[in-house]
Amino acid sequence: MARFTPDITAFFEWLEPHEGKPISLEFLKTYPVKSHDIDCVYRWLEIRYVNGQDIGDMLQLRIDADHSGLLQRLLKGEEPTAEAPPLAYSYPWVEIIQTGRGDPFEVYTPDPEGRLFPQDSVIIDQTWWPLLEKLGENEWIVTYRTPDIERIARERADGTWASSRGRDIPKKNSASRWRVYTTGPNPKSPERKAWVMERLQ
Repeated sequence: MARFTPDITAFFEWLEPHEGKPISLEFLKTYPVKSHDIDCVYRWLEIRYVNGQDIGDMLQLRIDADHSGLLQRLLKGEEPTAEAPPLAYSYPWVEIIQTGRGDPFEVYTPDPEGRLFPQDSVIIDQTWWPLLEKLGENEWIVTYRTPDIERIARERADGTWASSRGRDIPKKNSASRWRVYTTGPNPKSPERKAWVMERLQ
């Protein structure tokens, strides 16, 4: 828990007697100490909830908080992105949303015989992006998958969300479109191509 501030460390110490028990945001907000850092934890939890992530138990919550780039951003006074960013090597790729440009290390299309990824996709840094248009041999227009917050809210409201647990969070294609293409050999690794991504909209 080296990444936690003293206030957040104390918050999780307060939660320790509840390890293994389901907890709610309403219960967490009964924590008697108020501070900027604790407000950031509450906001982080609210954003996660809207995006389909339930709080779970105290142990998993502590692990999630320790690895959360979003929580770290909130603690530094930075705003979250308008929608959940795509992943790169299992971590949120916030920079590409902020700048509209990225330099992925690994880009390829799925093996025609494979079943790990959809065939109409491009794999970018271990995350599949839906393929919208093929422009050339090594050039595509793609988008990424983001939580379908309208569907999540609807399922929570009509009581069908409980049956959603244990399966993937409902997602939809982002409204953004990205051009991905190669610029030739990678100067740092000549056996690989150098790739560029640029936001079109």
